[in-house]
Amino acid sequence: MVKPRILAAALALVGVSAAGLYLRATPRLQEQGGRPNQSATVKRQDFVRSVRLSGTVEAVEATSIAAPRLSGQNNNSLVIMRLIDNGRTVKPGDPLVEFDRQEQLRNALDRRAELTDLEQQIKKRQAEEVAARASDDSTLAQANSAQE
Repeated sequence: MVKPRILAAALALVGVSAAGLYLRATPRLQEQGGRPNQSATVKRQDFVRSVRLSGTVEAVEATSIAAPRLSGQNNNSLVIMRLIDNGRTVKPGDPLVEFDRQEQLRNALDRRAELTDLEQQIKKRQAEEVAARASDDSTLAQANSAQE
């Protein structure tokens, strides 16, 4: 059973809380003219809507792009001429970065010259091989005719 003193204290606390809420709401009702539903005057003006947001903005979709790997003596000779701005939206086919091509073009021309030189060396060896085979065939033919 609940003791009568605890019950009386609980009822007193509820009564004081209700009285405090009533006294707090009374000045607001008096400011509004004692009417809970107040009317307002309507004017025709531009409607201005503003929204304040806070938080973190982050990309929904992102892709990592790796720079091309270079081989050869000058590995660190890749120079960036133009780079797209950070955070800019790109479409398929848009250039992201432009590298200086002079070093790569020079390397390509050097390699092409080496290839041409090696091809000429191969042709020279093949011609020497054909000449050596003709000489061997001629010597063999002379040896066969000398035996007969």
